[in-house]
Amino acid sequence: MSFLPLVDRSRMASTCKALHSAWLSPRLWTRIIVPDYCSSINLTVKAIPRALGRIFPSFIPKVLVRPGIYWEGRTRGISVLFKRRPCGVFIDKKIILENYLTAQRSNNADNGKIDLMKAEATGILPFEDKKNVDAVYIRSNAGEAITIASGAEGTMLRDLNISIDRFSSHGVAVYATDFSLKGCRISATGTNACGLLISGSGIKGTISDCSLTRCGGSGVLLAYNSGPLMVKRCYIGSNRWSGIGAFAGSSMSLAKTVITRNHLHSIGAAVDVRCELGDGNIFSHNGRGDSVHRYLAYEHS
Repeated sequence: MSFLPLVDRSRMASTCKALHSAWLSPRLWTRIIVPDYCSSINLTVKAIPRALGRIFPSFIPKVLVRPGIYWEGRTRGISVLFKRRPCGVFIDKKIILENYLTAQRSNNADNGKIDLMKAEATGILPFEDKKNVDAVYIRSNAGEAITIASGAEGTMLRDLNISIDRFSSHGVAVYATDFSLKGCRISATGTNACGLLISGSGIKGTISDCSLTRCGGSGVLLAYNSGPLMVKRCYIGSNRWSGIGAFAGSSMSLAKTVITRNHLHSIGAAVDVRCELGDGNIFSHNGRGDSVHRYLAYEHS
């Protein structure tokens, strides 16, 4: 069945017990290549059997995306009143979603890394001026570009360019309690739209070697009681709100991260947010200050 398109795999699995057992074999889902087996990233994720996670808890299906531009999701319409919020790629099971070329390289330690000192000095990231023929571009015009939903704990995104331009629609929205992003470039240019939204109590995650730029809201926004979030070697700049925003009860730690040229603060956080600043961070040229600004803090006379 491995050579068949995903839609044909599903149809064959329903014909007999033997084919259904083959359909649930981890070997069939070790490497699913887009667009070879399916033209849509979202439909590819949807085709992965949910039962795999129950039968083989340690197995993680890997979706490899060949370089190119992928438009995911549909424009919002009246259907939004009757269904869940639409989105581009909806992930509701643990997977690895990765650039195909990144997965092929034997040593990908430097993939997606950013020259942070140069970017901080110029405000220009190397990938923003031209299209990269080796890159995966995920575009969406509905809901969030990528949603990592509850049930997708352990999901990893690697070396992807993610963007959306729609009111209050985020680049990546996370509701699963564990996730990681590495080498991703994220932008959400719509009004009040954030690059990365983390929403849910006790969500922990790591973002490394990522950029979150030109968002209509914050580059990263932590909702109430979310975290801990680890931010390592990232560039967060040119966003309409603060580089990172954090609501009450959330927590984060940063290391070797540049936060620059945001309209408000480098970090805007509620007074009880735990914010650990490690070595090598650079906060500069933010509109209202380069320190951690605490909201609802009391001033003593």
